[in-house]
Amino acid sequence: MNGHITKSGVILGDDGRRYTFGAKDVKNLGNHRSDDIVGMHVNFTSHENRASEIFLVRTSGAHEASINGVTPQNIRERELKEIKKLGLLAAFVWLLTDLFVVKDTAFKRFLLDVTLDRIFVDVVVLVLAILVCVFLYKLSKRIDKFAGSKLAQDMRISVNAMITFIIFSDLAVFLYGSVFQENMTLRDAGILKLAALVVLSLFATLCAALSSWYYFKWNKEMVVMSKDGLFMLAFVCGLVSLFFIFAPQSVVGDEYKFIGEIINTLSPLCLLLAFVKLKHIGRMSEK
Repeated sequence: MNGHITKSGVILGDDGRRYTFGAKDVKNLGNHRSDDIVGMHVNFTSHENRASEIFLVRTSGAHEASINGVTPQNIRERELKEIKKLGLLAAFVWLLTDLFVVKDTAFKRFLLDVTLDRIFVDVVVLVLAILVCVFLYKLSKRIDKFAGSKLAQDMRISVNAMITFIIFSDLAVFLYGSVFQENMTLRDAGILKLAALVVLSLFATLCAALSSWYYFKWNKEMVVMSKDGLFMLAFVCGLVSLFFIFAPQSVVGDEYKFIGEIINTLSPLCLLLAFVKLKHIGRMSEK
């Protein structure tokens, strides 16, 4: 017999009768909690007013659920608060990191004047960036357990690709400095060094593209589940700023690079506002 779960432990069959059941009766419960399957369609065996051999079929749509008196469940309020806290921490630390990175800000000049050590600032930026990644990965894992999304996977790939990009781009910059020393010609540089520089640059570009693609997927899933386009706006701001920051000096002047850094700060601001407004996280099957 077919039916759907109207509330925890109760199935409304297609025959109009209600049947009770326990979590052990659901054969493909998987990672779902028993109170998270409300609204799902099921196939089951009936014995008087008891259901057994229950198999989850699919999640009912919002319209159909409302007709049958079922409110489609969102994530629990306690868990939503925890996710919001992690998201707000990530966005705030990200914004703080940008204040260290943006040049010529009063905040950064103050730090450099006090510490007289640029390495200290670089270390602080690295630590803050790691914290952002940790917070985003933790909240992604929490959402995945409820929503059936792949946020944690997307975030992990994006972060790993970005780390690889930073390493190889730094190597490329170092090699560029050693190849094109003052008054050195292409012939003097040597074919092996030039080939290595090209390979490093191409690989760094590939890693940057891979990181951007998976971060795009992360934001796209967040938009679907939260129904808030601010997550995608945060991605767009970050992507646009990359052009100004990493474009060649001959294409983009110093004043435009600074504009790019300012646009980059809009990315964590949009993310911060998105988590402040966050009131809903639906399952990916609600798309």
